[in-house]
Parts: sequence; structure tokens; C-alpha cells
Amino acid sequence: MKPRCLIVDDEKSIRQVLADTLKQEGYEVKTASNGEESLALVVDFQPRVVLLDIRMPGIDGVQVLDKILSDDPTCRVIMLTAHGNLRTAVDTMSRGAYHYLAKPFELDEVVHVVNRASGEWELNNQVSLLKNRLLEKGGLGGMEGKAPAMERVFNIILQAAPTPAGVLITGESGTGKELAARALHKQSGRKGEFVAVNCAALPGNLLESELFGHVKGAFTGAEDFREGHLKRAEGGTLFLDEIGAMPLEVQARLLRAIQEKSFFPVGGEKEVSSNFRVVAATNEKLEKEIEKGKFREDLYYRLAVINLELPPLRARKEDIPLLVGKFLEDYNTAYNRNLAIDPSTLELLKQKSWPGNIRELKNAIHQAVILSKGSRLMPSDFILSDSRAEKKEKDSLSLEEKLRTAEREHLLETLARCDGNRTKAAELLGITRKTLYNRMQNLGLE
Repeated sequence: MKPRCLIVDDEKSIRQVLADTLKQEGYEVKTASNGEESLALVVDFQPRVVLLDIRMPGIDGVQVLDKILSDDPTCRVIMLTAHGNLRTAVDTMSRGAYHYLAKPFELDEVVHVVNRASGEWELNNQVSLLKNRLLEKGGLGGMEGKAPAMERVFNIILQAAPTPAGVLITGESGTGKELAARALHKQSGRKGEFVAVNCAALPGNLLESELFGHVKGAFTGAEDFREGHLKRAEGGTLFLDEIGAMPLEVQARLLRAIQEKSFFPVGGEKEVSSNFRVVAATNEKLEKEIEKGKFREDLYYRLAVINLELPPLRARKEDIPLLVGKFLEDYNTAYNRNLAIDPSTLELLKQKSWPGNIRELKNAIHQAVILSKGSRLMPSDFILSDSRAEKKEKDSLSLEEKLRTAEREHLLETLARCDGNRTKAAELLGITRKTLYNRMQNLGLE
């Protein structure tokens, strides 16, 4: 479908010249001579770009701008103004106008601004559609979640992925940093490999050799030439996990390789080129490492053009049912089981703070699937203990909150002992089934 453009100006000659020019550029163009006519056309024509004169009889351009953007905030509105109205034109930018052009304007400039506005509209529209499809499915490239915190993560990934900008992924251990890096690579459209390197797993000299490669005889044991990960990642993505563990001398070499897109293998004299994109990850505060002199500030700013912070699981507890369902499906397949999850179990899992994040939750489901003997995962199938974070959280609660927490846990434990049978649980607790139901409702367990 051709990009649609609406031209609104009370001067017929300007409308005609602009319409002819933009039609030659492949735009589908309609024109209006005043504000009232333009607003009617916007509803039927739904343009992605509007060229709008500020001074017109009747409804002026500022009023039309406000109405267009209130109905369709994605529309790109370019204001047309005489030199005497430049201040008004600049003010319209704060109201949401995309750009302004002062009369008399060069037609090449008009085409350039309209092309840019249309291109941005198309890109944002594609990102929005893709994001909505992904969120409907509950995730992105293996990352699961519908919580607002995860929607923000998906937004950043989809916007940053097509660019060559460095991305630094931060977050606690177990939040899925490598999954985020793989999602960035997959959405980037880059045809090369995704190459992952754990910087903490190798001593400095070996890490340097793994990254940059080495020539024969470069050091004891270097019997042949070896291509490094930077070269393997040509046209793709180099993922540097636990980047904070990289020694300073290797950091210096990496910085130059990122800047120049070329490097020397260890012991080599011939420079090797590679067009790779860097995505790094850490659960450390690199700013503190910079202050200690353990991390290069210039490398940090190269890596963290985009900073993608992954939320801990305790900040997105509404995603726990989605994650539990995904892991249970995976392990049902792996162990040829057909287990369901009991509601009391789901409530128990939602109460945990999960300091080990998604990795800990996944391990808990794996363990429970192995230990379960029935057709449903019950609280008794889990081996869960209070974490330090949960104990610290409990210590800070008021007396009323502590009593409420204790009652919740006692009810869950009793239900677990009775395999979810509320009648038996009520008998053990010495209360009626109706009282148990009311207590569960009050505690958010129903």
C-alpha cells in the first residue's frame, strides 16, 4: 500500500505543487483548502503524514493539529508557515507536531522531511504490530511475560535490535540475560552467528586467545592458527556474559576492536576485520567497578549505548502462572507426564520471593515433576525453604502483617497435607469448611 499524505493549505498553487511532487515520490495524496475540510478527510483517508498550514480561514492549523493528534497520536504532522509565524511553528512542536517548514521552502527539503516522517511511522507501526503479536503469545524469543515491567523490556529489545548500537543487559542472576541477548540477535535481522562467551569462566590469557584468536607459535601449546570469537561473530552478535570479570588489558583490546571493527590475533602481525555487534551482560554495578579502577569507563559507554535492565521475578509475580505453565509443559514432554498444577500450589509459588529468579522457579518445577506421584502438582511435591530475602522481608513486617503471613502459610501447609482437600483441611484446623473458605478469600488464596 502506498504511503498516504494529506496536504492542507488555503493557497491552491502550494497545494498543487506539493501534491505533484509527492505523487512523483510514490505517495497517495489528497488535498484540503481549510481546516474543516481537512478534518473530514483525516477520518476517511487516514494519512500517515499531514502537511498543515498554520494560518487558514476558519479553524487554524494549531486547532487542526490538536484534533488530529488526539484522534491518532501516530500521525506525523508537518507544519507549514510563513517567516512571520516561525515562533508559532516552533510552539507547535511542543504540542506534538513532527516538524515545521518555513515558506518559501525547497521541494527537496519537503521530500526529505516527508520521507523521514513516513519511514519513522512505518518502523514504529511494524514494531507496535510485532510487539502486540508477541505479547498476545506471552513472550519474545523464549522470554515469557505479560507484566508491565516485561512489556518495557520487549519494547526496548524490538526498538534496539535493528540498530548496531551496543546493548548492556543488567539484572540479578537468573533473570534471563542470555535469552534477552538471543532475542536481540534474532530480531536484528543479522545473518551471522550468535556467539556467546562467559568472561568469568576463563583466565585472562585464555580469554584473550578465545576472543581474538591466535597464530601458530603465539604461546606454548599454540600448535595451529585458531580463529577467535570476534571473527566467528562477523555479521552476527557477540554476547559477552559477565563482562565485569574481563581483565583490564583484554578490555583495552576489545574497545579498539569495537571501534575499528578490526584486531590482531594473539601473536599475529596481520590485522583481521570483523563486522560484529556487541551485546554484554552483568549482574554487577559496573559504575562501581569503574570507580575502583577495575573497569574502563570508555568501554562502558561503548557497551551501554542501550541499557536493558531485566526485572527480578519478585517484581513481576503476575507472570509466575505463565512461567509455571511453560516449564510444566516442557517437563511433561521431557518425562512423558500429563501433570496439571493445583490452584493451592500456584498460590504457594506466587508467595515466594524467588531470589534465584526464573532459574530457581524452573528448577523447582523440574524437581516437583520428578517427585510428584499424582496427576496434579501439589504443594507437598515441592521442597521449598525460606530464602534470606523472604526472611528479611518478614522481619520488617508489622505485627498484623506477620500474623496474616503466618496464617496464610499455615493454611497452605494444611491444604498441602490434605492434597488440596478443603473438607479435610477444615477438620484438621478445627473450623467449618465455610470458615476456611472465608479465611482463604480474605488472605487472597481464592
